[in-house]
Amino acid sequence: MFCSKCGAKLFNGDVFCRICGASTEITDEPAEVVSEATAVAEAPSLTTEESIALADKLFDLYKSLERAEGDLKSAQEVLKKPVDTTYRPHARFKFFWPFLIYAVIAVYAFYFLALLSARANAYVALFMFVMVGISPIALLIFGGVRANRLASEANEASHRRIMEIKRHREEKEKEVATLKLKVNKTKDSIKCYSHYVPINLRNSGSMRKAKALLSAGKASNFSEAMELIGKK
Repeated sequence: MFCSKCGAKLFNGDVFCRICGASTEITDEPAEVVSEATAVAEAPSLTTEESIALADKLFDLYKSLERAEGDLKSAQEVLKKPVDTTYRPHARFKFFWPFLIYAVIAVYAFYFLALLSARANAYVALFMFVMVGISPIALLIFGGVRANRLASEANEASHRRIMEIKRHREEKEKEVATLKLKVNKTKDSIKCYSHYVPINLRNSGSMRKAKALLSAGKASNFSEAMELIGKK
């Protein structure tokens, strides 16, 4: 089914053509499709006040569309960036190995002190020899407990980071879906005014210029404003 005026395709339930706004007259054959320039030229003439109101409305619509398309592009760029969500647990030995070194150092340190104090004080020397055996064991036990705690904290932090990345991507995916819907709805809202605006002037900047021309009296209606802007 096609519009009898501009030849645009009609959908079930359409009362007016989505392109030219004409009342629907259903026909089995497409009418002769008019060019974009002809559709703009044959757009209904508006008063200056109506033209300013139309420029205002189209400015808001195009601005909203441009903003939504910009936000959509930014969100899609974020989703294109590769992210690593592989969980790699931290080994406890990563935090434990320094205590092995500390234990060796302690053995040599207390042994050296025991030798130095052997002649001066037998009791001190005995104590140092005892520490040669006790200190590395104590350090290794302390290191094992500490390494276990540090590894658990590091693994929890890694898990939280991965979950945060996944949550952020899910939010971006929802944002992209919402923005796509907004872009499509805005385009649908603009589509019914396409016969007023040439393709190359369908942006907020042209609508701002059109309003300025109409407000200054340099154009008497919207079509004249479009012609003046198109010539610049």
